[in-house]
Amino acid sequence: MNRFFSTVGIFLLFAVPGFAQQTVYFPQIANGMENGTLTHWHTTIFINNQGMSTASGTISLMNSDGTPMAAAFVDENENGAAHNGQITFQLGPGQNHKYTSTATNPLQVGYGVMTTNGEVAANVIFSHYSNAGTEFLMAEAGLPATTPMTRQAIFSDTQFGFNPGIAVVNPTASAQSITFQLVNNDGQVVMSATQTLGPNQHFAKFLSQIFPSLPAMAGRLQFFGSGPLAAVALRFDSHYNLFTTLFPFQVP
Repeated sequence: MNRFFSTVGIFLLFAVPGFAQQTVYFPQIANGMENGTLTHWHTTIFINNQGMSTASGTISLMNSDGTPMAAAFVDENENGAAHNGQITFQLGPGQNHKYTSTATNPLQVGYGVMTTNGEVAANVIFSHYSNAGTEFLMAEAGLPATTPMTRQAIFSDTQFGFNPGIAVVNPTASAQSITFQLVNNDGQVVMSATQTLGPNQHFAKFLSQIFPSLPAMAGRLQFFGSGPLAAVALRFDSHYNLFTTLFPFQVP
């Protein structure tokens, strides 16, 4: 529920001929049981080799402070897939893999980084389950990976009790001071806040945490630092059970 963002990470098809290595960011990973609640989160990653030759790579799972996340994942055959915070894969032409977090531990949140030497398509799905009595799926949504951008925004709809949550990764080697601007539907900045994020670190917050006096409005949240950032957002309902995806877009 709301601890998904307050306790504080998904993939895009890419193929860039001539590049020996490609890196994309997964700005939110969620796995495990929520403390004091009867719900838990799974993160599922699907990957596919789009190329004509074997592709190999790693998915690095990171805590918010940039250290390796000791999260347990299994593959489509229920074999353990994550070791020392990394999922290492090799895909022949046209092959696929599926990796799912086990959610057997207290809630972990952080982010992921996928590095590969080939043309790999990937998606991640967040699944929010109830474990009160019989386990059942309450909500889930798929997210694309992202490449870092310097100036970006998400649509911000806080009407009727909705509350977007945003996850941000600083992929650079230096700390960044990030400016958040809440912009109304007339294009006017109505609120502004800043937060410092250390190198290779991550945070996830609801807009109501960034702006405690958040108004009910339809507009956008734009944000930027001194360098590129990787980000993604989810819009939660007033009960923090149901959610849908919000994709960042570049702004001038």
